Amino acid sequence: MNEYKKVLWSINKHKSDYYDLSLSKKDVNHTRRIYKSKKIAPESVESVTAAYILDRNSLIRFIIKELDILLQPSGNFKIIFTSMKNQRHALGIRSVMQIMYEFSVSTNGRYILKSKEEGKNFTILNYIKKSSTLKENDSIENWSFGIITNGQNNDSVKSLVESIIDQNIPNFEVNICGPSPYDSQLPNNVYISKDVKISPDIRGPISRKKNTLIKISKFENLCLLHDRYLLPKNWYSNMKEYGNYFDFLEIPNVDISKLRAPYHQVYNNNIADIYMRSYPFLRLKQSSPNQFLQGGSITGKKSIMCKNLFLDHLHWGEFEDVHFSKKNYLDGSLIYLDKNNYFITNSNRFKDLVIRESYLYNLYFTIKNFYLLIYILLVHKYNSYKKSIH
Repeated sequence: MNEYKKVLWSINKHKSDYYDLSLSKKDVNHTRRIYKSKKIAPESVESVTAAYILDRNSLIRFIIKELDILLQPSGNFKIIFTSMKNQRHALGIRSVMQIMYEFSVSTNGRYILKSKEEGKNFTILNYIKKSSTLKENDSIENWSFGIITNGQNNDSVKSLVESIIDQNIPNFEVNICGPSPYDSQLPNNVYISKDVKISPDIRGPISRKKNTLIKISKFENLCLLHDRYLLPKNWYSNMKEYGNYFDFLEIPNVDISKLRAPYHQVYNNNIADIYMRSYPFLRLKQSSPNQFLQGGSITGKKSIMCKNLFLDHLHWGEFEDVHFSKKNYLDGSLIYLDKNNYFITNSNRFKDLVIRESYLYNLYFTIKNFYLLIYILLVHKYNSYKKSIH
């Protein structure tokens, strides 16, 4: 591990005797974690500074959270940014209020503001970290799995349980919400919770089942899975490689043919908007505040889920995953992406949609790039014409 006392993250990379490590906008990549790529022990740095990057970069929440992971408790988090008197919001750079809002929601109240300095065209905020980033006893070796089932896919449930047991996780539990798939004794560390029924309502109480599993889970690392999933043999070893620092972790979904199933999705408009939403499947290098977690496989921290549970009266097929994701984002959570791991689903209900949307997406960018090329050629021709008449 590299030992750094002072870390700077700014628009451009700086050479300075004061800072041990200088990061730039090139280091802003939601698929690469700074503490991993730079080999820094989490919460080992004495002070971190974000200079003229939080007011400009679209991934402000990612930057704040990455620096928070580096900073030790009682350490200083300094933010320097451009600001002007009577500055309005959303005018190319973020305002003081926008930055202070984003910092507070992103760090979940674990900082105090020690000082605030305002110059003619800048503001400096000095925060002190009060407590650790992770909850006490939060370890990558401790996992709770919650399986949602209605009793109609017992063989799939047992296969999923077997794939979890095969991971050899030091401390784990499997809670099943639904009828027991076992006729005899349960495997070790496997438990059946009381099922959720809302008869005579014919809708599936998916949110209540998920909330039940969240509440009874013993460990901070929690994975909720529908009964159509399996874990590959190297799932846990990949998790250890990724690390334990995340709010929610999106793990790619593939079908049994290793083709992409729905994940890494966005819903830009209001859920009940009558207009067509934009392309729903993000490329892996893309990130968006409108991302939502694919409801069939949700991995995250129990303490975060408990603060913003699923809405009990949303049922199967009523966008409970989109609502849950948007609610947690507003509360300061971030969906990270581990592109080196995956879940296997034996049912790709939206396979045709994925293929169709991929064609539309490629067509959209082909047309866009064509018009961009025409525009560049016309501008070049116009500039050449101007030069010829002068």
